Amino acid sequence: MSTAPVFRIVPGLQSYAWGKTGSSSLAAQLGSRSIPDYEIDDEKPYAEVCLSLSLSPVARSGQTTHHIWPYIRIT
Repeated sequence: MSTAPVFRIVPGLQSYAWGKTGSSSLAAQLGSRSIPDYEIDDEKPYAEVCLSLSLSPVARSGQTTHHIWPYIRIT
């Protein structure tokens, strides 16, 4: 029996005017902990952490910029 590969999912962050700005935003805090080399912009409103299959922003697999949707298999 073979096992499916396991890889890290890197989220995308979405910015909307109604988001909280800078490090006061939980979305920004989570992004800075889960996106390699990410720095919070204190002037930017952060609204969402996206772990979706949409194209913008897109969740990525690990250290690459590959979309996660090719890796999803519905059984």
